[in-house]
Amino acid sequence: MITVLFSIIYATYKFKTLYDVEETLDFSNFSVNPTFWVERELVRLGFIPDPQGRIFSAGFRADYYMAPDFRVMQLDKNKVKIIGPCFYVRKLRRRFIRQMKRLNRKK
Repeated sequence: MITVLFSIIYATYKFKTLYDVEETLDFSNFSVNPTFWVERELVRLGFIPDPQGRIFSAGFRADYYMAPDFRVMQLDKNKVKIIGPCFYVRKLRRRFIRQMKRLNRKK
């Protein structure tokens, strides 16, 4: 009984964190290609890229049974717009901010 209740609560929490969110990341301080960085991080999180590299489908590690696809659009040379599940967009944003802080410390 407790296991079933826990499973329901956990599934509800995960479902709430999988709604689509939009985020724009500015890579003007980076020396790396923005779409390459985003693709590398999404593959680390368990997403599988399509051949064009704009849509990422959730793999086994990325809650494939519930997670919607991830869309990546390059707005200009240094900005990338990502649209995807809230939980993973927040993770990407945290990794991006951590990388920015690391770069600022080196300067």
